[in-house]
Amino acid sequence: MKKSTLTCLALAIMAVIVLYGAGILSTPETVIAASALPVFGMAALTADRDTHRRAGDEIVLPAAAAQKFYAGALVARDASGNATPGAVAATLRGVGRCAQFVDNSGGGAGDQTVRIEKGVFRFGNSADGDLITRADIGADCYIVDDQTVAKTNPGGNTRSVAGKVFDVDASGVWVKFE
Repeated sequence: MKKSTLTCLALAIMAVIVLYGAGILSTPETVIAASALPVFGMAALTADRDTHRRAGDEIVLPAAAAQKFYAGALVARDASGNATPGAVAATLRGVGRCAQFVDNSGGGAGDQTVRIEKGVFRFGNSADGDLITRADIGADCYIVDDQTVAKTNPGGNTRSVAGKVFDVDASGVWVKFE
């Protein structure tokens, strides 16, 4: 680090210590927050921290414009971070299973939100040359539509990754969404 950067950092830390000593910053949380200077990133903890937790089995995304989501459908994220039903497109990323019906067919991006469940879910298996088998367990599978996945991405640029093949049975492909 440059000497001027270190000098600024030292002054900022001293200012936080002075404010804490004067009672202006009265809890360890406010001291930590005040120490987290955007220029330098987060400072190391000097006290316990109440780090909030999520189970990681659900995410809520804004719905893409003019889309309808059916409960149980494969949901993807588009390049703008919006939820969109699974479809053939090279710019999507599989996110999970739609938890409930959402009709944003008459709305703009973000007018509705979509609750998406993470986990392992069974979707339809593609046919013929794109059929996923048990030999594909652990490999990526690709979005065909909002209820079907396939083994391949023809040409390497037409389908997006749905998730990982977790298992295959006579009724379909179990896809893992993380």
